[in-house]
Amino acid sequence: MTSNQTKPTHQKVGDLLVRAYPKVLSTFDGENLYWHDGSTMAIAKNPSQSQSNADLEAPTLVEQFSSVYPFGNQYVFGQPQPNDPGRIRNMPFFRKMYGSSQEEVEGNLVEIRWMPKSRNRRIRITRVNGVDKQLEKVSSELDQLPRALRKFCTKLGGTYNWRNIAGTDQLSPHAFGIAIDINVSTGDYWQWDLKNHGKANFVNRIPREIVEIFERHGFIWGGKWKHYDSMHFEYRPELIMAANPNYGKVKVLFLSREPNAYGAERQLGYLAEGLPSDRFVPIVVHAETGTEQGKTANIKNIDFIHMRMRPWRKISNLLVRYIDAFSLLRFAQAQKVQLIHCSYQWLLPYTLFVARRMRIPVIAHIRRPNNTQRKLQSLGYHKCDAVIAISNRIRRELLAIDELKSKVHLITDAVDFSPIKDFPDKAFRNELSIDGQVLFGLVARIYKSKRQLDFVKAAKRLLDKGYDAQFVLVGRIDDEDYARQLKTFLVSNNLTEKVHLVGHRDDIQQIIASLDVLVSLAGGSVMYEAMAAGRTVISAGFTKPEDSTHLIDGITGLVTESKDPNILTALMERTLTEPALRSKLSKSAQDCAQSVFSVTAMVEATAMVYNDILDRQF
Repeated sequence: MTSNQTKPTHQKVGDLLVRAYPKVLSTFDGENLYWHDGSTMAIAKNPSQSQSNADLEAPTLVEQFSSVYPFGNQYVFGQPQPNDPGRIRNMPFFRKMYGSSQEEVEGNLVEIRWMPKSRNRRIRITRVNGVDKQLEKVSSELDQLPRALRKFCTKLGGTYNWRNIAGTDQLSPHAFGIAIDINVSTGDYWQWDLKNHGKANFVNRIPREIVEIFERHGFIWGGKWKHYDSMHFEYRPELIMAANPNYGKVKVLFLSREPNAYGAERQLGYLAEGLPSDRFVPIVVHAETGTEQGKTANIKNIDFIHMRMRPWRKISNLLVRYIDAFSLLRFAQAQKVQLIHCSYQWLLPYTLFVARRMRIPVIAHIRRPNNTQRKLQSLGYHKCDAVIAISNRIRRELLAIDELKSKVHLITDAVDFSPIKDFPDKAFRNELSIDGQVLFGLVARIYKSKRQLDFVKAAKRLLDKGYDAQFVLVGRIDDEDYARQLKTFLVSNNLTEKVHLVGHRDDIQQIIASLDVLVSLAGGSVMYEAMAAGRTVISAGFTKPEDSTHLIDGITGLVTESKDPNILTALMERTLTEPALRSKLSKSAQDCAQSVFSVTAMVEATAMVYNDILDRQF
């Protein structure tokens, strides 16, 4: 909101206050604020104000927003200001929040070290609303400034002081422990200028860099008042939020492989779109461009950029590594990123490089099992602040590392149920001229680790036994040599009429709905999507049955840890010979998926990890 925009409505005022002060305020009903202690406060009425008193000596909470705070580049340094955004204060609100008496306020005060590296002065500030933590962040950033700038912050004019504002009967924000005056010798105050020079003529001497640091952590600056006080900073996040919709939100940088609609990328899309917009701002960076076909099916409402990052361990030239790493660092710094979430193992070194230099937390996803302790440590997972495992098997591997035991979170992948409501869909079966036959499918990139050859070999055994079934492979080719082996096998065994290679598709969920049985030989969220669509799922050679939290052998699917092709064939054969079993497994799988794999549950669990890490950071 800019200075010439309409002032906030009552609803907006209430919402801003609740968002700015969540530790003390719970909700707003359109008229009253509800405090966590159960009390209420009307935003359009001041309890101390008589009906006839309409001046701003006793303003309402709505009137606190009568002047818009000129945040950031909305303010021109040195330009006279027309009003006093922030000097209008509702005393009952501040007394309720920080203390109604000197004794009560002082009971909430804590000592912090101001600029410990360069000044190391102890000051008192309130702990209510985490003001002490925010001022510590300000202090830390100021300590990193060049000496020429730090000099403006070293000689303090004071913090807590139980007193009234000069010439009024109103308590000063210093009385609540929410304000700090920096270097008085370079500060300008309108009353001093009137007394000493006969007129108020503001000439600012506080550098912009210092003001920006304070504002970034919720403090408004008295230099932006008509009745200026340029040494004064006061914790008023609600006013900054009113001027900047993204203030107070955490900027999360997501690092992903590519913008295509495959399993991991789809999960990122769900997460980026689903995070609470009043708390997080997602920024998505893809290391690869991906294929044009897949770009339309990924993140619908979040902009993303491509920034080339080549696999760290495959690059022998250190210079190339660091060119990519520094490009990412400059981008993250420019965006003022506060947290990084890495989706792929080979991107983790870039992630840690940026995080160490920006001193921000890192969350990493692990989606593949068979990780040794040595591999996980060499990649740097033990340096992350939190690691998310998508399965019990992966979680168990992570817990074997002592440094990770307190950092591991099990959060399964999610399924977007909205496009599944009209299943089954027969369009794909019609496309392949399949009518009435059992259709098996394997949905994964054509890559050796995905084991498509094992799937088509099992298909051949079933067809050799005389079963009238159809088989489909869905996914783009990521390994040309492996794809040639696959095609050669199909041609040499006369399987091309029964086994269909359809390549990359954007309509994955509709294809899954057309299947009777989904076969997964390398795991992935596609299994959960098949369960949600009410398809029978076979998982072979990927995980132990006891590690399969929701895909349970004989209940919601057929699960074996064996990679023996004969066992895979036997499981597929059971679904052909036992239609009642197939029906039972499909129904149980769908019931389980709809109760467990919701996007909302996944997003909420991940957001809890973010908040926990951010809370522990300070």
